[in-house]
Amino acid sequence: MFIDCDFVSVKPNKVKIVTPNDLLSTRKSQTVRCETSGSYPPAKLTWLLDGKAIRNAVITEEETETFTGSLLTLNVSPDDDGKELVCRADNPRFPGGTAQDRRQIHVACKS
Repeated sequence: MFIDCDFVSVKPNKVKIVTPNDLLSTRKSQTVRCETSGSYPPAKLTWLLDGKAIRNAVITEEETETFTGSLLTLNVSPDDDGKELVCRADNPRFPGGTAQDRRQIHVACKS
């Protein structure tokens, strides 16, 4: 007996940066959380700062069948003030299966 299972791919139905949009400090590492749900298979989350992938940060992810969470820990500089932070959810098995949330960040400079 041969069973052919054809699974349906579903795009993410929502993406949300759930961390409050507080003033970020240059004195310590900052943590921002993003969550997405509704995607099958689970969406892959990518963080962008002013349109560029964030590479110099720690990213921790958790995933279930239809939920993905990502915790971004980064150090900001005064130059980051006013930049746009984006959390993008992508299901590569679903054409056009991308959704995102964005926010402008504000940096407090302290010595």
